[in-house]
Amino acid sequence: MPEWGVPAVYRWERVPTADGAMDLTLTYAAPDRWMLDPWPLTVDALRLVGEGRLLRNRYRGETVMREGLIRAPWVRWESIIVPAQYHASRGRAGAGMDSSHLALS
Repeated sequence: MPEWGVPAVYRWERVPTADGAMDLTLTYAAPDRWMLDPWPLTVDALRLVGEGRLLRNRYRGETVMREGLIRAPWVRWESIIVPAQYHASRGRAGAGMDSSHLALS
């Protein structure tokens, strides 16, 4: 299960692609690993990198939230998204996952 209350599945309808609009599903596979189905990209995998302040709590007001933001640590995250077929050919989602051989962009 993803950390920090992130949903395990995201769905988008009618996403424009080179092959026309299609429904896409992004599913959690393992820590920092996600599967996209169908795969509309021309690369083998997609690496996403970001950074920001990690807020671990919910806040009841803007003032309290801003105070929490000042104290929150900076974090860097990285996730790799691969085609769902990549996982299906390797058994359960995330099993034997080694992204070192993927051509990442």
